[in-house]
Amino acid sequence: MNEYKEKLANQINKVRFLDIYMEGHKGFIAGGCFKNIFNNEKIKDIDMFFECEKDFDEAEEYFSENEEYVFSYENKNTKAFKNKKTNIRVELVRNTFGTPEELLNKFDFSITKFAYCKRETLGKDGVEYYCLYHVDFFEHLLLKKLVLEPDILFPVSTFERSYRYRGYGYGLCKESKANLLNALQGADTTNLSNELYFGLD
Repeated sequence: MNEYKEKLANQINKVRFLDIYMEGHKGFIAGGCFKNIFNNEKIKDIDMFFECEKDFDEAEEYFSENEEYVFSYENKNTKAFKNKKTNIRVELVRNTFGTPEELLNKFDFSITKFAYCKRETLGKDGVEYYCLYHVDFFEHLLLKKLVLEPDILFPVSTFERSYRYRGYGYGLCKESKANLLNALQGADTTNLSNELYFGLD
């Protein structure tokens, strides 16, 4: 079962540089960039998710009109803009929507189940930033463990991604190997490259 912890951003200062990418819209950042952040590795892009299509449309308009960003690329899954100062690309995901917890439940490895979010408050700033992450996120990241829940949504994609992570020094634990092997039974492998992970990385 997926279990999550929540902490205010001021308790995890390492993520606060992301605040500039959270301005002007209702999206939240989630996924693999946090693995890089907590490993002190350079990040090239961040994935921005939304609870509904309306929120995506508002964010698309914000980044399109913001002089600090330049259009990078577009496909059916995402529309991306690059920050001119930092060169970090913000990828707006437009083919899957949900709350932070709903989206994290769709991610495969526990080390990708981390979200940076914001909500309205009654404080002087009117908004507070917080982190939502898998209870074992930091332990598995430290141990370089790839841990999967039994219910794997995109087994072929997860199989391919596990090989990519292996190149970074991460490995599937014994139970996760069994979960993945079970999920791969009956999976459609006729066209591996077309089984999309829908931007959930």
